[in-house]
Amino acid sequence: MTTETDPQGAPAMGLAPSLPPADKLIGRTIDNRYAVEKVLGEGGMGLVYRARHTTLNKPLALKVLRPDVSKDDEVIRRFRQEAQAATAIGNQHIIDIIDFGTLPDASTYFVMEFLDGKDLTHVIEEETPLEQGRVIRIAKQLCRALGAAHEAGIVHRDLKPDNIFLVRRGEEADFVKVLDFGIAKVGSTTKKLTKAGQVFGTPHYMAPEQCAGTGADNRTDIYALGVIIYEMATGQVPFNAESLMGILTKHMYEAPMPPSALDLKAPVDPELEAIILKCLAKDPDTRYQHMGELLADLNRLAAGEAPEAVLRGGADFEPFPMSGTYRTKGRKQWVKWLALGLVALALVVALVAFKGSREQPVVAADQPAPTAPVPAAAPAPAEPTPSPEPPVRTTRIDSVPSNAEVYLLSGGNSAGSIVGNTPFDAPIPSDRSRQRYEIRSVGFQTAEVTVDRNSQPTFTLKLRAERTRSRHAEPSSSGAAATAKPAPASKPATKRRTDDLADPWATP
Repeated sequence: MTTETDPQGAPAMGLAPSLPPADKLIGRTIDNRYAVEKVLGEGGMGLVYRARHTTLNKPLALKVLRPDVSKDDEVIRRFRQEAQAATAIGNQHIIDIIDFGTLPDASTYFVMEFLDGKDLTHVIEEETPLEQGRVIRIAKQLCRALGAAHEAGIVHRDLKPDNIFLVRRGEEADFVKVLDFGIAKVGSTTKKLTKAGQVFGTPHYMAPEQCAGTGADNRTDIYALGVIIYEMATGQVPFNAESLMGILTKHMYEAPMPPSALDLKAPVDPELEAIILKCLAKDPDTRYQHMGELLADLNRLAAGEAPEAVLRGGADFEPFPMSGTYRTKGRKQWVKWLALGLVALALVVALVAFKGSREQPVVAADQPAPTAPVPAAAPAPAEPTPSPEPPVRTTRIDSVPSNAEVYLLSGGNSAGSIVGNTPFDAPIPSDRSRQRYEIRSVGFQTAEVTVDRNSQPTFTLKLRAERTRSRHAEPSSSGAAATAKPAPASKPATKRRTDDLADPWATP
């Protein structure tokens, strides 16, 4: 039974049949245990209050549904699911739900642990870009939290910085807490809380399959985590647009701009960039398949080892297919041609050996055979056949307009001179070095291009007319780093809160 008292502890008299306004609930005690102190946040469907357990004197958070939405059965089921899902996971990095109840006006509430810290959104806005070691530590904790959720059959589906809290736990300043499982997909549920084809999530962090409404699994959370790591490392999300549909379209059809192509104060390590881009693969089968794989690569990077994302590489970019069947382009073509060349070489050697074994010396019939064989000189040892070297990998730099001049700025013996015109095949370094090129065309702004070992096979750079000033040149794919001159202006604030599809608990 849920009861309420006034601030002095006496039973409240003459209560209205509906939940009092937010400021009226402050100062009351719910269920004789939870004294409401102040509002912490407000969303479209409910409010979150700071409360205190009257007996234990322990700070808590109280989440209450609005009375006008408490009559919606689906909302109530989703509200209950949030509490049940978080409790079922039982991981230290998941918000702890303590109690669940109903107010006299039938409004539903639950009580959870109070988090004294900052959400990741404010940390990114105030401290961007985060130091790489810190990014890795936060990402590893998120892998453990979401990995535990996936093992319990729960997919978050709305992972974003607003739903990630950083608190102090002992000596650890950035202890991660994940909350808001309100639209989570629970594998064991017998009731469908959403209709087929409905889209739920926050646009900037939605995987292509979410945008297309074709379903979600644990790899959907991996994509969202890739967006968050990208944002922690660069201070911006990989896809942004003025409209909701523009953001969804970019998730499905555009390659993300590699962090190395951005003008950052602290460049992102190529190994971390490879991990991010693997998380952001359009095809779920090309991403990490579970959080354990991603965590293992982050551990390798933290230990100074090469992640699997670097050693194995990723599939070439291809837009997300609306049909729901996933496709990837083939691996690098030089591997195939090298294998074919080795097979052909083996056939030639075998043919020569077979022909030599059948050729015998011929003796004329009217000449006597020699009385003693004359020893033949020892044959000279055959020179070993050199193995064919693999062809040099290249990335094709094209431009609009085409036939622009390409100058090598650094990274080669011809630095400072023109090396060709677009389309231009630039060699991809096999080590960690980088080559910088400048693209020049009369009437257009010059643009710089950086090529490293993670560059894609081809991309097209759209040059800006001289009268147009832009932060960046716009390559059509993420094959290499490209920035336009003049120097980029400060980046605009990222808008994420105004176009959430299903974000009832976001804190303003």
